[in-house]
Amino acid sequence: MEKIKIKAIVIGCLVDWLSSFAFSMLISLLLGAKAASAGMPDDQVQEFIAGYFKTQQGFIISIIFGFSFTALGGYAAERIAKTGTLINSAFVGSVSIMIGLIYITSAPIIMTVLSLVFSIPAAVLGGFFYTRKFKFF
Repeated sequence: MEKIKIKAIVIGCLVDWLSSFAFSMLISLLLGAKAASAGMPDDQVQEFIAGYFKTQQGFIISIIFGFSFTALGGYAAERIAKTGTLINSAFVGSVSIMIGLIYITSAPIIMTVLSLVFSIPAAVLGGFFYTRKFKFF
């Protein structure tokens, strides 16, 4: 139990969540600016932004950056914990799944399945980049 560091897991989760949130806000601002500069009425701008994330391009961008931020959170957890194991980053991936299930209710089913399958491996991969070895205990 001494290898599990709660502080590292919490900070790794915050890195994951805050970077994902900031990225979503940035993309939404850029899409809103694009729609407004094209002369789109204000009431249609929100529909344009929401519709973008339902397109194939928006879906792929969301998946790539979402898992990248989860890996960044796993990296941060292992860097803070300095235990030499990947258990802390695996916990970051687990918490990422739980938080993601709250926010992913309106997403396509494939996005839900991908997040359930790849969140923990993405976080562990981030931890691996710090430790450079696959060792869980």
